[in-house]
Amino acid sequence: MRKVKAKAALLLLGGIIVVGVLILPWAMGPGSSEAQQDAMHNCPQAGKWAISVWDGDDGTETGEALATCGALPVVAAYYLDPETGGWSYWFAAHPEPGVSNLLTLNNMQGVLALGAVGATPSTPTATPTPTPTPGPGAGKVQDCPQAGKWAISVWSGPDGTETGEALATCGAVPVVAAYSLDSQTGGWLGWFAGQPGESTLATVNNMQGVLALGAIGAPPPSPTPTPTPGTAGDVVLVSSNAFTTTSSILIDGESRRMHIVGELRNDSATPRSAGEVRIKIYDAADNVIGSRWTYAFDAIIMPGRTTAFEVTYPSLIYSSDETNGFPEGWTRYEISLSPRDLHPSEERRINVTVHDVQASVGDYGSLYVKGTVRNDDSRPQKWDGDVYAILYDQQDKILNASRSFWSEELQPGQGTDFEITFSDDEPIDYSRYLVQAYAEGE
Repeated sequence: MRKVKAKAALLLLGGIIVVGVLILPWAMGPGSSEAQQDAMHNCPQAGKWAISVWDGDDGTETGEALATCGALPVVAAYYLDPETGGWSYWFAAHPEPGVSNLLTLNNMQGVLALGAVGATPSTPTATPTPTPTPGPGAGKVQDCPQAGKWAISVWSGPDGTETGEALATCGAVPVVAAYSLDSQTGGWLGWFAGQPGESTLATVNNMQGVLALGAIGAPPPSPTPTPTPGTAGDVVLVSSNAFTTTSSILIDGESRRMHIVGELRNDSATPRSAGEVRIKIYDAADNVIGSRWTYAFDAIIMPGRTTAFEVTYPSLIYSSDETNGFPEGWTRYEISLSPRDLHPSEERRINVTVHDVQASVGDYGSLYVKGTVRNDDSRPQKWDGDVYAILYDQQDKILNASRSFWSEELQPGQGTDFEITFSDDEPIDYSRYLVQAYAEGE
């Protein structure tokens, strides 16, 4: 019984990003509750994962928070949203929006963190004299899971609190299972409601993060109404299109690809992010047979600017909360946006422009869009940039969209060539096209 449950937990984590073998051996269980404020608790060891917890100000930049791990740099971190069950992520090599979407951390927020391979392990220090902890019965679990969903929950209360007692503070949605990591063996410790003989996670300490599962069928807590932003407009979906192609590369034995493209426009008076673009696909019986989420080509959409997005089913890379099979028998799809204001750390967009753009069809029927992209900003480019083409049909609705990336970090006034390719079995009978670029600086 115990082995089955541990395997289920590993499979859950193995689906964070389904591409190759991501999950390495786990280590680093709960650490001392005496760590300083404005610091990460339970920083990971070199080349290993840990459930780390931020103890500091709300809205701290993720990179800044993880940098407090000091001699053991964190190269990746994942957060599990307790409301949606979806993952957010941050990568040290690409912290920019559009690649990373876990931009800030709040106090008591737990993440799955990966230590850099080859980093020098920290030297253990003497355990400080414990500071006073709350009395019996005090404390509360933060980020409790929703019904039937997992969450990275964090105990805020006395060290050594019985696990069941701590998790009972989640209230209306009972926790039925929780997993932690043993700091000595790197193995899983589990707690299961009503099964003390099967549980090995007897107690939890202050600032300890666990993977917690909410009871299926439990009544969800009453949501707090969210005020409607008082803006004159927002990021809107202008038009969309779906089409099917075939590929010589099989994914799970499937050669067909379903593509969905969409045109977005910022109708507000301020720069905005489109947030997650979520797509649901339905069959004739109105059953959801596919789900996928992505981001706009422009991480920051300026007022009045048009951008686009594109998703493909199936694909080589996808998240654990997405489906990846070809949606056989699909009849319609729905697209939802979650526009939001920008955090100050995100406002790094620089002015890059495209020049000498030409579109031509090659000998084998593919469409090639070529030109030059130039940094017209006073700041140097940082990280990869992307340039994209949107094709429009006779009704001036989006027909297709694709993009390419350049890795050269352009200095002010510097340019580089680009080429965007549309294959011959994609819709390329366009009436007009729009080519734009997006990049960020410091």
